[in-house]
Order: sequence, then structure tokens, then C-alpha cells
Amino acid sequence: MILPEAVRKLDIPKMVKITQLFPDDHLEDTAAAVRDAAAPFAAEMKEGASVAVLAGSRGIRVST
Repeated sequence: MILPEAVRKLDIPKMVKITQLFPDDHLEDTAAAVRDAAAPFAAEMKEGASVAVLAGSRGIRVST
């Protein structure tokens, strides 16, 4: 591959390979965790009402 003159003159910084480790924390029983988190608000919830649950998506694996 032939690079254009302008690209050949660029001063490219050194690159290093890194490894990022993420904690392997997970919930064994997601449904129970949601019930436990909602328990303080249970008295305010009416049967059949809609409830929004917000969660980050990193590492979430859906299982049924």
C-alpha cells in the first residue's frame, strides 16, 4: 500500500497493548434482586401498575 505524502509525514505516537479487567460480579437470581430492591416501594405500587426498571447494559446476559 502506498501512502500519500501528507500521511507519511505524520508523527504517530507509540502504541501499547493494554488489558482492562472488569469485575466478575453477577446476580445469581435477578428476579429476587429486583423484588428486594422494590420492597421499600411495594406499599406505593398498585397491582397491575407499570413499573420502569433501569439498568446498565455492560455484561448483562439475558436468560429465560
